[in-house]
Amino acid sequence: MNVKLVLNNPLYYWFLFNKSDQFLKVIRLIIYELVVDYKENKRLHKRLVQSEKHKNEYLEQLLKEK
Repeated sequence: MNVKLVLNNPLYYWFLFNKSDQFLKVIRLIIYELVVDYKENKRLHKRLVQSEKHKNEYLEQLLKEK
């Protein structure tokens, strides 16, 4: 992330000075959602790579048979 963008963002300063429980809960929720999305994307990518590999193996097998 761009440092200039972070420093120009008012939410960054609000986070520094306002450490209310509600705000921290929101931040935790956002981080949790990002982690869940990352894990899901990683899992889907793995499945995609796997299916691509199986497709390639199948095509190679068909070519060998001909």
